[in-house]
Amino acid sequence: MYFLQQIDWSNHDGVNLNMINDFMRNQFYDRAIRDTVKGRRCMDVGFGTGLLTVLALKHGATSVVAYESDDNRF
Repeated sequence: MYFLQQIDWSNHDGVNLNMINDFMRNQFYDRAIRDTVKGRRCMDVGFGTGLLTVLALKHGATSVVAYESDDNRF
């Protein structure tokens, strides 16, 4: 909980709420990932909130290595 209190939600502070809540964008990624990751090992570079990593696992990726350069997002 402490981490979430550090985020300046009004200034994004590395977390773009508009992007996270963009249903059409997320639906596009969900479909693209669904059709490509099953049974594969994947990598998510700059994972931010981890949405794409979670979608890859949801759709059957055997594993996901996720890199984030911002220690505050990690």
